[in-house]
Amino acid sequence: MKLDQKDWSLLRALDEDSRQPYVRLAKRLRLSKDAVIYRIRRLEKEGVVRGLHAVVDAGRIGMLGFRLLLKFTHLTPEREAEAIAFLLANEHLRWAVSAEGKWDLNTYFLYRTAEEMYAFYEELFRRYGNNVEERNLAIYVRLEYFNRGFPGANERKSVVAYSIGGQERLDKEDEAILHAVERDARTSALELGRQAGVTAVTAIRKLRSLEERGIITGYRAVFDLEKLGYLYYKLHVMLFETTPERTQGLRNYLRMQPAIVYEDVIMGGFDLEYELQVRSVAELRAFISELRARFADIIKDHEVLNYYGEHRLSFL
Repeated sequence: MKLDQKDWSLLRALDEDSRQPYVRLAKRLRLSKDAVIYRIRRLEKEGVVRGLHAVVDAGRIGMLGFRLLLKFTHLTPEREAEAIAFLLANEHLRWAVSAEGKWDLNTYFLYRTAEEMYAFYEELFRRYGNNVEERNLAIYVRLEYFNRGFPGANERKSVVAYSIGGQERLDKEDEAILHAVERDARTSALELGRQAGVTAVTAIRKLRSLEERGIITGYRAVFDLEKLGYLYYKLHVMLFETTPERTQGLRNYLRMQPAIVYEDVIMGGFDLEYELQVRSVAELRAFISELRARFADIIKDHEVLNYYGEHRLSFL
């Protein structure tokens, strides 16, 4: 799809805050409100924008985040489709993506307890253990979500997409509102109230409370990166002979790079884990080359996964 500068400006704006009013978007883009609505609907119709959603830190309400990497073996396309369908049937699976590289599938689960995750883990390997060559199960500590480096982006901003150890409580109205904006960030106050069984005024008050308590951390858009001309990768970095100060310097460097979209802090995972978008394989190689040149003294090794098929994405 051919995009003009206004389209890119709109994509950046939706990436920063997909719930902001049409009037504010119109002022920012110097367009009429109707023109903004038309452009958003066109981007959605073309599949460039796949959804507008609230970013929910489920860790704030006591959920545990688990990351499971899988490498398959002796797996026919039919058997692989069956395994993925089994995973997708689990409502606790919040993200799943197929990959090329050392790992074939990356998944993210949210459970209340480790026992619940372990029960599913055992069932998964009872069914498909003979088809799994390697696995890596780890626990999320923090997941930070950066604004995307689209053309014209000149400021790094981020929201927390997961943090461990929260104890915030929700009532049934909170839950209804949270699910509504997680599905559609632009759900109106009237509709939020209808779904929660409260007035529109009460719904907005509760929505603001969810934001203030850090349960809703922002509003973003889901994009089809391929249609925007981007490739998506996961970067695992293994360190050696480092110090806390040197490691933090490496993290600070990566966090400032426009290509970086997520920083994953994972217990039981790799030393550093990042997700990034680039325009080409050559751009990725240049990124890795510069990284290794700057931090050759502490980077022991790295691996890259090419994400090519996203099966599900939801924060709650």
